Amino acid sequence: MAPVWSHDGRRITTFVRGTVVVRNLTDCNDIIETGIGGGKADFSWDGRQVAMHVLKRDRRGYEIQVVDLQQKTVRT
Repeated sequence: MAPVWSHDGRRITTFVRGTVVVRNLTDCNDIIETGIGGGKADFSWDGRQVAMHVLKRDRRGYEIQVVDLQQKTVRT
């Protein structure tokens, strides 16, 4: 996965040990380790959420998981 920048240019997603991590672009503060081995990630327009497609547990297709970066929650 290539890094993805938030629309305001303040946050970035990257992979660390196979899972998606979100952090500030200019420093390593405010790191959120999602624990999700997702694919392509995309930020919401307000930068509050990041969504990614993830292989389903039964490995029969994909589902979308959304991480709320302020509440630090995940939903499908």
